[in-house]
Amino acid sequence: GVLAMLDIRDLGFAPWPGAIVALPGGALWLWRHPALRRPLALSAASGLVIAGLIGAIVSISQPLRTPLPEVTLRTLDGAPQPLPALRGTPLVLNLWATWCPPCERELPLLVNAARSERGVRIVLVDQGQDAATVRDYLRAHRLDPPVVLLDGDEALLRAYHSPGLPTTLFIAADGRLVSAHVGELSQATLAQALTQLRAAARKPVGGSAR
Repeated sequence: GVLAMLDIRDLGFAPWPGAIVALPGGALWLWRHPALRRPLALSAASGLVIAGLIGAIVSISQPLRTPLPEVTLRTLDGAPQPLPALRGTPLVLNLWATWCPPCERELPLLVNAARSERGVRIVLVDQGQDAATVRDYLRAHRLDPPVVLLDGDEALLRAYHSPGLPTTLFIAADGRLVSAHVGELSQATLAQALTQLRAAARKPVGGSAR
């Protein structure tokens, strides 16, 4: 319904359906109030700029039917890890950095999930930092994630057109991006996204994805 289209809770905000719903009523109201047309037109122009920025952020949540990017990450020991080699099981890639406060808040949730979730691989991918920095940070915060990789040149941020950190990518076993979340994850958001990821895994190959 309309309320669902205007939902701005944790999982994101879709501005364009709401705008479509509002346009007819707004046009009629302005036709009846000619003195307000110019100032409101200026406000609307500013609003469109803001909406465009929101749309750019939200667009990452649309399904992307392309394979995993040809990106080679590094382990903390310096060994190469080609991203396409991680195909074959549902995958969660959390793009983060040690200087990012929302990343710090959500990391314990992700580490716990990485150890408890079955049938899904959860990987922390640090953006733009070296192994020593990441090791020291994890040790200081008493975090021991199963898999940590390094993306020294932030290739994944560019590949998925992410506007910032943290970004969490939920990827099907075939490499298709099922959904993504920009910003701090809550437990409810993570659970819902994992449910969606598992549902995508149960769809037949070549089936429709929403």
